[in-house]
Amino acid sequence: MVSISQQQQDAIRGLMSRAVESNTLPALFCGVTDRNGEIFMHQAGRKVLRDQSSAPLDEDTIFWICSQTKLLTSIAAMQFIEQGRIQLSTPTSEILPELANPVIVTAHDADGNPTATTPAKHPIKFKDLLNHTSGMEYPKSGPAYGSHPHENPSVWFNKIKGSLPGHPLKFEPGSDFAYGFPRTASVSSSNEYLGNRWINI
Repeated sequence: MVSISQQQQDAIRGLMSRAVESNTLPALFCGVTDRNGEIFMHQAGRKVLRDQSSAPLDEDTIFWICSQTKLLTSIAAMQFIEQGRIQLSTPTSEILPELANPVIVTAHDADGNPTATTPAKHPIKFKDLLNHTSGMEYPKSGPAYGSHPHENPSVWFNKIKGSLPGHPLKFEPGSDFAYGFPRTASVSSSNEYLGNRWINI
């Protein structure tokens, strides 16, 4: 059973307070739990950066965790692999039919609209989603998505769940690297199918 002594708790509180007071970090939240519940919780700093009138950080403060969603989603996916529900080499089309028969952009106009595509030689494998090697990338930076540079991410998530054939890839699956959240959305959709639940990202 996990335990933290009072001395250790005081040391953590002091470390967190000093980090905020010295402007090393804007705000901190530390939580320790186990299967039986809360063991230690402490916050330091304010909800709004550089605003002394802002309320102190508390347990209900909402954080923008950005790409940490990729870590959480990937951990969930690896748990399904451990359970034997899927393999890294599994073609993603076996889980998400919309990822079958991908095409690759070979030419696009000045506005980023695809003008030519070619069928991919290889399927997108589950490991490609985890490794950012699927050929999908951020809508605002990919050649296939340049015509929508300011598109709301929520619109993209709605598109990616069920209409991926309309979004060609940047490169052959497994041949290159492109960082972005489309692969996270695809992994989440896979997790939804495998675990019968949607992971909010």
